[in-house]
Amino acid sequence: MNCDSIALASLNEVTLAWVLGHQGISGNEEADKLARQVSATPLLGPEPALGIPKCSVRETIKNWTEMQHFRAWIDLPGLRHGKLFIGGPCKKRADNLLKLGRHQLKIVIVIYTGHAPVRGHLYTMGLFDGDPICRFCRMETETVQHIIFCCSSALLCLWEADCRTRRHKHASIRDLCLFIRGVGLLRLC
Repeated sequence: MNCDSIALASLNEVTLAWVLGHQGISGNEEADKLARQVSATPLLGPEPALGIPKCSVRETIKNWTEMQHFRAWIDLPGLRHGKLFIGGPCKKRADNLLKLGRHQLKIVIVIYTGHAPVRGHLYTMGLFDGDPICRFCRMETETVQHIIFCCSSALLCLWEADCRTRRHKHASIRDLCLFIRGVGLLRLC
């Protein structure tokens, strides 16, 4: 039960009244009649049968599917960078990504996958022959992970924009794009 259900349930008033069975009370007699009719109806479908509400079946299948998706993601070899930024499957994040324009989506994908044109990645690919050290702090290899999580010099570039929330891996996609644009991460060396 979630918090909304608990809050709504606290507003309900329920009165329980004991009613003698078969005493001529019209609603009770009608309910008893309908219950006998339903229980006498033959089952359509394979035997043995157990009455389970469709909503319970759907919820169980949904939970199982989400767990299988999460396990497949975790067990997938490699993807160190993607797993660091993405964490795991998330419907809300997927919905937010689908709402982005092409340019913003491109920024997010290069950040989430670690394939941004940063010195460390370009050096590994043989596309940059200079020093792969971070252009901001000159302390470590320039990677997306370093700039977003570790590089204090990059964060100082955006101090007035309150970067502390943007360096966390659970920052909103919009905040992540603003941070990346602000430090000039996607400009080629």
